[in-house]
Amino acid sequence: MGAAQLVAWFLALAAAAGAAVSAAGARPSEVALGALFTYDSTIGRAARLAIELAVDDVNADGTVLAGTKLSLKSRDTNCSAFLGTVEAFQLMEENVVAVIGPQSSGIGHVISHVANELHVPLLSFAATDPALAALEYPYFLRTTISDYFQMNAVASIVDYYQWKRVTAIYVDDDYGRGGVSALGDALATKRAIISYKAAIPPNSNADVISDVLVRANMMESRVMVVHVNPDTGKRIFSAANKLQMVASGYVWIVTDWLAAVLDSSASRDLKDMSHIQGLIVLRQHTPESDAKNKFISKWNTMARNRSVTSGLNSYGFYAYDSVWTVARAIDQFLDSGQQINFSTDPRLHDSNGNTLRLSTLKIFDGEILYQKPPNTSAQQLYNVLWPGDSTTMPRGWVFRNNGQALRVGVPNKASFKDLVSSRGPGNVTGYCIDVFNTAIKLLPYPVPVQFVTIGDGTKNPSYIGIVSMVAANTLDAAVGDFAIVRNGTAISEYTQPYVEAGLVIVAPVKQTPPSAWAFLKPFTLEMWCVTGALFILVGVVVWLLEHRINEDFRGSPRRQVITIIWFSFSTMFTAHSKSCRCFT
Repeated sequence: MGAAQLVAWFLALAAAAGAAVSAAGARPSEVALGALFTYDSTIGRAARLAIELAVDDVNADGTVLAGTKLSLKSRDTNCSAFLGTVEAFQLMEENVVAVIGPQSSGIGHVISHVANELHVPLLSFAATDPALAALEYPYFLRTTISDYFQMNAVASIVDYYQWKRVTAIYVDDDYGRGGVSALGDALATKRAIISYKAAIPPNSNADVISDVLVRANMMESRVMVVHVNPDTGKRIFSAANKLQMVASGYVWIVTDWLAAVLDSSASRDLKDMSHIQGLIVLRQHTPESDAKNKFISKWNTMARNRSVTSGLNSYGFYAYDSVWTVARAIDQFLDSGQQINFSTDPRLHDSNGNTLRLSTLKIFDGEILYQKPPNTSAQQLYNVLWPGDSTTMPRGWVFRNNGQALRVGVPNKASFKDLVSSRGPGNVTGYCIDVFNTAIKLLPYPVPVQFVTIGDGTKNPSYIGIVSMVAANTLDAAVGDFAIVRNGTAISEYTQPYVEAGLVIVAPVKQTPPSAWAFLKPFTLEMWCVTGALFILVGVVVWLLEHRINEDFRGSPRRQVITIIWFSFSTMFTAHSKSCRCFT
């Protein structure tokens, strides 16, 4: 079949439309409701019985759609975006007022454009891609919880255990990419990041999955966040178990797909899933109620009658509620006096005379929109049994196998061995090394270190030479008893000093016996002679000025000499309080 014929055949499926339109002023006897999902899938098996059970309950309830029967028209998408789109067009041909589905986020992106043009609401119970927003797709109504809230819960768990880097393992489609994008935004608010994204192509075999896990295992992060679909997720942990990645030191955080698998699995299947021990699994919360217990009982009875071996999961609850949401919306629409009519779209009229018959696609005139408030309830964290039967919280990272180590230069010198010393290549010890290793351990991320010794150990190497090697990028850093000097600060950066430094004077201590002449020790003999001469000079000057007018400075020569000497030495010990005369 050629490409043009394939497109023509695809569009021809959308050509036929039913002609039944309700009479004016009267309730229709029957309203068609579409359902679009994958029958043979973990979610589909639970949703199929839930949807059929909901239709039966609606028709049996006289308070909803009184006099109007709700008929179900289901289509199987077979996990294919193309077939899902074709089946969606077929549903539109049958004048359905709403579609329960699609199950896949990828199909949701495609057929939401069709729903926007034909005004047919899509109520998806399993498409959780946050990109399917009402602003872009006003007729896409999510009746389950968006992955936006689930990824914020994952980010809260990562923040609770103070991990900073995670590896995201996801299926490479709209569902996986949208979830991981939301995870990255949520982690950013907690100051954490996705250090590596391991994308698994859809429908991958075990060899492809193993290759993706091997590349993820080469990274430093040991916190694995797995966001895949339920039908391929089990193969991931089977491969991880063979690669010994579900062991002590690893952390596995799994989104709600695994909870759906566990709820749907029979007891004999759970015995073969021992390799998933220690995983943190998110589960969608559904409050306990009488209505919930009654529905579970009906679903189990229907499953036994039809020999269905899988169990009910949370998506079955959302599928059941989706049917009731449509039923009550239609009932309110009809009670308001509106009619369910379909009209042709002139834009789809076939003007070229070919056989595509696009004009048969019709628009649903009744616009029914529904919005569900987000669930932001907080959950309590309990003790976790981690992989390897360990109750100790893993640190969440290891050194990368292919990472480049930090090159740290260490002076290999002959003196001050307690500060830094070398016992061989890479084997360095000392106080400076202990301080550096302690600082490295305080970092929230892994830093592999390679010590490079500089010098032969017989003489001290040039410290400014080592600093120059850091500046030239030969070394990434240097550790040792480095002094902060002007030449070094001009070419490199220093850390703050971690050893207290101060200026001291070292002088020899000499023992001297006590003596009455100790007061003469501060000055030398020469200094004392000069000091005495200065005092005598002062006495002579005073005598020259005073002896002519002051009788105390007169007399015999002997008396005048004694007066000069006495006055000179008295100035050392006496405070003269007499007023001074001014000389002109």
